[in-house]
Amino acid sequence: MLAGGKSERMGRDKAFLVHRGKPFVFLVVRSALEVAEKVVVCIGNKNKEDFLRVLPNGVLVVNDSVNFGTPLSGIFTGFTLLKQGYCAVVACDMPLLKKQLLVHLFERAKGYDAAVPLWKDGALEPLLAVYRIEATLSAIKHAVKRGEFSPRQVVLHLKNVRYVDIEELRAVDPKLESFLNINTPEDYKRIS
Repeated sequence: MLAGGKSERMGRDKAFLVHRGKPFVFLVVRSALEVAEKVVVCIGNKNKEDFLRVLPNGVLVVNDSVNFGTPLSGIFTGFTLLKQGYCAVVACDMPLLKKQLLVHLFERAKGYDAAVPLWKDGALEPLLAVYRIEATLSAIKHAVKRGEFSPRQVVLHLKNVRYVDIEELRAVDPKLESFLNINTPEDYKRIS
């Protein structure tokens, strides 16, 4: 999970915003733990203790090993630790994440380098997707050598991507609430 952002538009750390009595970071991790056997929370250069206080035991909290200035830093850090298999990338500012959506993306990723949601306008959702770790690490290294640090650019370097139509995901998340990013105080008020 990615929790290393500066939360500049929000004005305070989004990971610790509260929804229904729980911090965002806890809510997202809880959904991830229902699907994955291991969860890694990549926190940039933030204080690990702040996260460990609110997360369940057994969740690995790590500072980013690189600083690309984008969420790619956390993706690279987490994938380097996990080494192989498939991994979901999720962001801490998506507190309404549904476990069923993650399950669906893992199923759709089988046999591919990634399962990435695709909106009608062609926009990708690389920060709520499932990736094959080995292929993605290779794509990240290739992108970084080219000076490309956007997760979207990394997806374009993967050879075998299954793009998952956003409408297909309504079967497991009818309102697509999993994709609701809480970036500003106005966004936060909408879910409070």
